[in-house]
Amino acid sequence: MGSRGPPVGTYGPNEENAVKSGNKLFIFTGAALAVVAILLAVTMSSGGKKADAEKAQDNSKVSIVKAAIDFDAHKVIQPADIVVEEVKASEAPAGAVTDVASVINMAYSIGATKGDILYQVYVEQPGIANQIDPGYRAVSLPVDTQGMMSGLIVDGDYVDVVFKARVDIRRVLTIAGVEIEEDGPYKLKNDGKDSGTGDTKTGDGEDTSSGDGLNIESTAGADGVPFQGKPGSEFTVTDAGNNLEPIAKLLVQNVKVIRVVAPGVTYDAQGQEIKAPTDENASQSNLNATGQLILQVTPEQAELLTFIQDQNHSYEVLVRGQDDAEIAKTTGITFSILMTDKTWGMPWPVPVAVPAADDK
Repeated sequence: MGSRGPPVGTYGPNEENAVKSGNKLFIFTGAALAVVAILLAVTMSSGGKKADAEKAQDNSKVSIVKAAIDFDAHKVIQPADIVVEEVKASEAPAGAVTDVASVINMAYSIGATKGDILYQVYVEQPGIANQIDPGYRAVSLPVDTQGMMSGLIVDGDYVDVVFKARVDIRRVLTIAGVEIEEDGPYKLKNDGKDSGTGDTKTGDGEDTSSGDGLNIESTAGADGVPFQGKPGSEFTVTDAGNNLEPIAKLLVQNVKVIRVVAPGVTYDAQGQEIKAPTDENASQSNLNATGQLILQVTPEQAELLTFIQDQNHSYEVLVRGQDDAEIAKTTGITFSILMTDKTWGMPWPVPVAVPAADDK
């Protein structure tokens, strides 16, 4: 019998190896295609997210602060001076003010026109000049701790100032056509005759001439002059102030306190505190520690407050009630007013009579 070939449907060694290699190549190719497909999907997904993010960023809004009115340089900004507007984040200028709180009660170093965008670089701390209204002045009034009401007076309060002084009142008398000054408790002799006639004789022949042509009465009650204290009598009222007449008058009213400078505190030009009070000056019990009230006043009031700052004079600061701007009309106070005005009614000194002796 002749030799048979390989069975039908089987391969030889070389053919089997070729088939196996082909299968591996197919598997590797498929895996590579799958990886490529995954990478493409990831890339497309990332690109889509990035595009979405960029699109969302383009549509995001930010708030910027603009001028609501025209205002000059160094104006202290108030809520009514600004307006907030929303714009696309991509369109917001770099450095624009986006926080309203960062500009309220702050100054703006340049002028602005309605609608202008405000920039943070021009926002500044307000100095004293920023707080003065047109036509007014700032004046410093020295006050001690007591005058500051131990710190109860604060920025923005409104106050009055009472002036206190002692004046030397000298009566001007006309004697024989000549005006002279008379100072003291003496008065011209009341004898019913013209003091300018030169008659210096009393009814009993006593010469009361003072040597200068005046009839000076030296005895109270003589020649019909009422005793001191009786109706129609004349007398002076003095205290321990070197016989000077004390007076008091409410002079300056309803002025604004721009700044309270506590004793020992100093500020820079922008109004920032650079030196705190020492423990001694900060003590509420130290009534002699002197601080300052920076007041907004008219030029006329500035002259008056400057005038009363004298070592021979003094003053008191009065705090007004909130929203009370009414100007009070007062007469001022002297001893004469205190003793003659119906409002006060201080008693007049009257002579005291000795009780009659009891004969029993």
